[in-house]
Amino acid sequence: MNGEFVVMIFIGLSLIMTLSLVKTVMKFNAGSSGRRQDIEDTRLVQDIHRQFEQIEQRVEALETILLERESASARTAQKD
Repeated sequence: MNGEFVVMIFIGLSLIMTLSLVKTVMKFNAGSSGRRQDIEDTRLVQDIHRQFEQIEQRVEALETILLERESASARTAQKD
């Protein structure tokens, strides 16, 4: 009975070690594609950020145009 217990523990530990090794290998293989995905995600976020900065500049330009028009309208209204 004592020998069977040792064999069961040995089999259990071997199974755990094998599963850990398989998991590590799968994680390593997925890690390389995961890194590629991270790089792609980073580029996408940077592109979105750049586009938001361009939109912000355009909005500021439009605000300036509108303020100049309002200012010109106010001056014209004061002259009349």
